Amino acid sequence: MRIRLLPIAMVGAVFLNFAWLHAARGQVMVWKAGQKDFSKAARSGDPASPQAESSQLKEKSIRLSPMAEPVPALKFRFWVSPSMRQPGDIAPLISRALVQFLAHPNRSSLDLQYEKLSELWVERHVRDDSLSSHVSQQRAILETIYDAANMETLELRSTQRHKIGKEVFANLSEILSLRNLARLVQLDGLLAIHERRYEHAIRAIGAGFRLAEFVQCSGDANLINGLVSVAISGITFSLVEELSQQVDAPNLYWALASLPEVLWNQRGWIDGESASMSRILYPLLEPASASMTSSDWKNRLVNSAEVLMANGSQFIDFGESASDESDLSIRASAKLVVGVALLAFSDRARTELIDSGITSEQVQRMSASEVVSRNTRLRFERSRDNLVKWSFLQSFGKSYSDSEWQEWRQTLTGAEFVYPSNKLIGLLIPLLQAADSAALRCNITHKQLMLHEALRAYAATHGGKLPASLEALHPVPAMPNPESGESFQYERLSDSEALVRRNPSYPNEIVVTRILLQSTK
Repeated sequence: MRIRLLPIAMVGAVFLNFAWLHAARGQVMVWKAGQKDFSKAARSGDPASPQAESSQLKEKSIRLSPMAEPVPALKFRFWVSPSMRQPGDIAPLISRALVQFLAHPNRSSLDLQYEKLSELWVERHVRDDSLSSHVSQQRAILETIYDAANMETLELRSTQRHKIGKEVFANLSEILSLRNLARLVQLDGLLAIHERRYEHAIRAIGAGFRLAEFVQCSGDANLINGLVSVAISGITFSLVEELSQQVDAPNLYWALASLPEVLWNQRGWIDGESASMSRILYPLLEPASASMTSSDWKNRLVNSAEVLMANGSQFIDFGESASDESDLSIRASAKLVVGVALLAFSDRARTELIDSGITSEQVQRMSASEVVSRNTRLRFERSRDNLVKWSFLQSFGKSYSDSEWQEWRQTLTGAEFVYPSNKLIGLLIPLLQAADSAALRCNITHKQLMLHEALRAYAATHGGKLPASLEALHPVPAMPNPESGESFQYERLSDSEALVRRNPSYPNEIVVTRILLQSTK
């Protein structure tokens, strides 16, 4: 149905909600670290039922062998300082690798093979001729990636900084292609581990983490880049765990310790997302001039609504085949939205502007369009900054608390959410929660892998036995669990068996690790 045939009341209601909802593209459910109840009640913020607390925690087993620190201790590194790398910029080589990947003459058949066999190769540990052939056909791509990982600098090339409005919506295909490069590096690393070429596996792991760094800095930093970067780090950490379980693999404690915390520190992503959102909403946030008329203020609101609708128009069937005709429909709908918003919010907006410090006389002289525009901007900037500010303290151990997430959930679901500015901030909250959760899981994985290596080092100097407690670890210590700031929960069951526990971050996550110490003889 063409939108112009819809009843006017329905159009107003639908687009009032749609435009001020920040063109939300769907519901995203995110579970915070430490949450044990994943019921519908828990997702809504309601109290958990007693039955939900009794869920069984998932468990996995890993086999570790005693292995002392390498000599010299920093013989193996997953991350080296720029001064130890080759002069040059990583970006041109990564771009070349992407071109090689996408233009490979057998790209279609290789992608089909990966789709069919990746579970066998990665999850079921099948290392056969098909894996060797898959990797060897893409050796030139891999060598380009490895050359890139050894480059000294990563120059920031912002493609978005000077863009505004609809132009800010970047194509994510390149970011997703970088994840495909990380999967190819993973396969090469798995094959190297199978063939006991451990130094090459360590090279692959280092390249994976440099890809993660590159994604963070590709274009402008934002939450999507951060989430993809953490996903690549997760792929790479799985390689570390695979290598760690080989009987004669070197101890990787200091190799893991060499990794910088910036790989999962979300401050840059969140700050970049805030800047990108402000550029998207440039009609609303650009400076005002004293000569602006009521019509100018109304046009500013219409332009803001139009940008948001254009962002989400691919998800609404306007019934128009030509883009120009669709643009006209969006413009007409934006005008209708603004008309409804002026009727609904102008009185309340006047009160809030007075409460913010503007005199009553000044506010009364403003038109309804100016009042709603100024107040929507004020509310948006307050909400945005209240979300972003805690990311500045993440390196000091402060993140978003349960009470803060609860407050935002109430804002999203309560009566306040009908206000335009709250709708504008709505899309950022699930992304922010996802980034907070993903970054924490990545940090936890890093510290738990370091714990595994510390146990290997202890066993190598204590007769092949596990320690009675983590406090007894020697010669290298266990790092605290980033979730709690305290030690991981550790229980020794015997000289060669122990359990490491932590709280789940999402439904069905494996949070109990059974450590089985195997002999090197």
